[in-house]
Amino acid sequence: MVELVVHSVMLDPVSQMPIVVLKVKESEDEFLPIWIGPFEADSIVRHLQSIPSQRPMTYELTRSIIENLGAKLLKVIISDLKDNTYFAELHVEHEGRKLVLDSRPERCHKLSHSPQCPTLCKRARFGKIQNLKDRRPTRRGRRRKGKAQRVARKLKTRGF
Repeated sequence: MVELVVHSVMLDPVSQMPIVVLKVKESEDEFLPIWIGPFEADSIVRHLQSIPSQRPMTYELTRSIIENLGAKLLKVIISDLKDNTYFAELHVEHEGRKLVLDSRPERCHKLSHSPQCPTLCKRARFGKIQNLKDRRPTRRGRRRKGKAQRVARKLKTRGF
């Protein structure tokens, strides 16, 4: 498993949809882009910039419920990719019992924003982690790289 941290939020230049870009913590050039909705993007940007919301956000409510029940969030695992949709699990401990809760990666990362609660991903499961140094042409040729590779390339050219 590799630990991921939020690197940035940006717009896909083709679809104009927001992307949260997760970076492999121990690497300078490996990224996992996840296409998300505009409301999730806004929430992530507000969280990253410590901008308070007028009303509690869903992740704040969830964190409050976990804490008030005396539970502890142990880790977040990005567990699967089906039909271009990522799945994640919240691993919670409550009164010595470990629970695994289904979630979305873009929603649970805000809960795991601490060194005691890492966001993890199985490297082998996701061939989607892009290494910026690996730029071999695909079967379709140099100009038809995958969406994730284009995003990773743009990140590098913008100095991220």
